[in-house]
Amino acid sequence: MRGCWAAAVCRWICRSAPLFAVACSGSDETSITQLALRGTPAGDAAPSHPIAFASNRYSDERSDIVSMALDGSVQPVTQGQSAFQPRWSPSGSSLAYREQVENTYAEVGLVAPDGTERVVLTTGELSIFGEFPVAWAPDESGVAFATRREGDTTRIWFVPREGGPGAPWLAGDSVDRRELAWSSDARRIAFADYDRGASRHSDGISKDLWVADAADPLRAINVTMGRVYAPINVRWAPDSRRIAFQGYALAADGSIEAISAHEESGPYMPPDYETFIIDVDTTELTRVTADAADEKGVAWSPDGTELLISSDRDGDFDLWLVSLVEPGRDLDLIDDNDDPFDDYWPDWFAARR
Repeated sequence: MRGCWAAAVCRWICRSAPLFAVACSGSDETSITQLALRGTPAGDAAPSHPIAFASNRYSDERSDIVSMALDGSVQPVTQGQSAFQPRWSPSGSSLAYREQVENTYAEVGLVAPDGTERVVLTTGELSIFGEFPVAWAPDESGVAFATRREGDTTRIWFVPREGGPGAPWLAGDSVDRRELAWSSDARRIAFADYDRGASRHSDGISKDLWVADAADPLRAINVTMGRVYAPINVRWAPDSRRIAFQGYALAADGSIEAISAHEESGPYMPPDYETFIIDVDTTELTRVTADAADEKGVAWSPDGTELLISSDRDGDFDLWLVSLVEPGRDLDLIDDNDDPFDDYWPDWFAARR
């Protein structure tokens, strides 16, 4: 298994809870329940299954939201709804998500962790926005998401959790913005900005990650500065200083890394996403992954020492725990090679988002 941190022949298998893993042979036996020691909050406010993700384990034709406990047990949250991109509310009382309707629309919905209290907040959201996540307001009053309700510009819209028409996040804004994320301390925001007026790449669109004071969002700073193409899945660390995200790596000449290999293989296929971390105060960029695998979603561990990444490095999309303090210690938390299904877009509940 790629990235195993003990003997090359070790394999992470959990026979009592086959969707999660225990330690490699030859190392001290470690249950996945020890993840509870890494910062996941305890008490009545914490969900019993703090890791949420999308999975097609219940149907080959759709994905559902699934939640996972620290002992490796899983439970469905939605069933039969084609739901994806789950995001915990700050209190852990609800999950926001995207939902595919009739293969045409990507609505925004809310659901309680036990699958009850489901409500659909939008109608007619174009399916092209299905992979762009929603974001909870820090006070849990509603959710922000990308939409194209006014003309052909993609804007961030805010809808109260009680429902209603909502309103644009920035009135009069004409810049394409694909997602919005508040820092864990709610003082800053980050957003992916698609500037139609730029000419950084062949499509005429410079795609970067911007950060601003939440109280003054128009005075944003470009933190990626053309070093990564098309950032997506923007996730603040618990320290409110670092951001993990995914995007296309760039070669030394500025072209998208390995794009020619993808084009030569037949009909055009986009390159694989890689995962990066950026320190928003220094703009220091760190590349976390560098492989031929694709990645769909990233989440921080509650203590900020690890990333939970969905990767297809072993043939199907599994959830991998990637250590930021012990490079190379990548653990496949869902090893299902005997009966592969895809698990992606994880979110790990933390007391403060």
